[in-house]
Amino acid sequence: VGAVWFMKRPDSTTPSASITAAAAQVIRPGKGSAAKGATASRADAEREAAPLSLPLPVLWLVLTALLGAVLLNLHHTAIWCAPLALIAAAWRARSGSAPAAPRALNAVRIIVVFVLTAGALFSFRGHGSLGAAATLLVVMAALKLSETTRLRDWLIVVGAALFLLVAACLDQQSLWRLPLYAVELWLLCTSLYALGAGDPAPAL
Repeated sequence: VGAVWFMKRPDSTTPSASITAAAAQVIRPGKGSAAKGATASRADAEREAAPLSLPLPVLWLVLTALLGAVLLNLHHTAIWCAPLALIAAAWRARSGSAPAAPRALNAVRIIVVFVLTAGALFSFRGHGSLGAAATLLVVMAALKLSETTRLRDWLIVVGAALFLLVAACLDQQSLWRLPLYAVELWLLCTSLYALGAGDPAPAL
């Protein structure tokens, strides 16, 4: 009778009930963490898509890093690449923190992209090489400066400059160029930090 009474007590806890409760406590924080992670991802996506007005020091830093990467590839890119990048950077620096060219000029941008791409291919006579790839990267970064209105646009510019640095390292590995590569890498890392400085840490 005592055994039956013990099994029927409403306040008794069996081992299976304890295990179920412990499992529920373990699962609940996991769901909460997943929800926080999804919320943080959405917030990051909205932040990157929102219009951005860069402070002038950050703007000058990014443009300097880009021009430095272009100069490091001067020996194997098309002769008109450096003037193109310099003109685009000067125009963007003159605009300051104001928005870039309006999107109504998208048709003009597309025409310019085709013309410059054809020029890059003609300069290398259609043969693929590291210099042709670096030339196309310079064209892409220079044209991207005309529509840098969001954070993701600036990140694309810095990413193109990083790839240009890699191209220069692969093509010229002389020891005297190592300090130049180090300075350029520092400029690019500082630019990335400046573009993301002040953001709250993601929720764990």
